[in-house]
Amino acid sequence: MTFYSLSALDDRIKNADQLITVDVSKFSNSLAELYGNMAKPTLDMLIYNYSLSKSVGGEGTSCGYDADPRVQGQSRC
Repeated sequence: MTFYSLSALDDRIKNADQLITVDVSKFSNSLAELYGNMAKPTLDMLIYNYSLSKSVGGEGTSCGYDADPRVQGQSRC
């Protein structure tokens, strides 16, 4: 991330307003990608597990993890 500090507007930094605008745009795009890549799938999983537990019961959400070979045989459904 780049920070700009301008004490006097002279010709040392060309197009300072354009540089700040481009950086704000890049930051906004990165923040939108963060939501799309991390927060949205996590929220989808939480909503799915909540609706599954309402329709099947609390044991239905834990039984779905039996397909994972690392936890097979550890849960009792």
